[in-house]
Amino acid sequence: MRLRYRLEMSENLTEAESQALNRDIGQLEALIEELLTYARLDRPQNELHLTTPDFPAWIAAHVEEIQMVNPQRDVTLQEVVAGDYGALDMRLMERVLDNLVNNALRYSNRQIQVRLTLQGSRATLQVEDDGPGIDPEERERVFEPFVRLDPSRDRATGGCGLGLAIVHSIAQAMSGEVSCGASSLGGARFCFSWPIYHQLPNLSAA
Repeated sequence: MRLRYRLEMSENLTEAESQALNRDIGQLEALIEELLTYARLDRPQNELHLTTPDFPAWIAAHVEEIQMVNPQRDVTLQEVVAGDYGALDMRLMERVLDNLVNNALRYSNRQIQVRLTLQGSRATLQVEDDGPGIDPEERERVFEPFVRLDPSRDRATGGCGLGLAIVHSIAQAMSGEVSCGASSLGGARFCFSWPIYHQLPNLSAA
């Protein structure tokens, strides 16, 4: 905030310099937020804040919002299974969806597809794209903090290397799992799955 204030008060910057500094400050703020989130997820004393939302309706609305602010991409909800998704911490679920879609936005050529499915007592959120994909031997490493992969997925695409690590930590907090595979679109497919709860489980989270 202080950096932004000093930037706004500066009279000696060109428009291009101001835009570049604003972009750098924005990336720094995003990094700080991701670091704080990642640290909070590692605190055992924190509990899930559960509600019982209409999760399919929320997913549909949120994907539509993402598409509206990213008109250069085709972000679509390809499948959503209606049903009872039980009690959820919506702060964490929003972070999961946003981080998976933001990752896809960085690497996709055009298409990003979201699916929400329900099978028995387990739910799965899937996000896939038509980007360069991830080599099989690197699909486990992608969930480690600050890991950078091949040149097609380097820092030039943006991000601070914590988005997928946060998703992995949330999966652990929910007794769920997240995996990376190959998409039929040609890029990467991320599947986040979790057991359905109707009351507070003995778990910890942010």
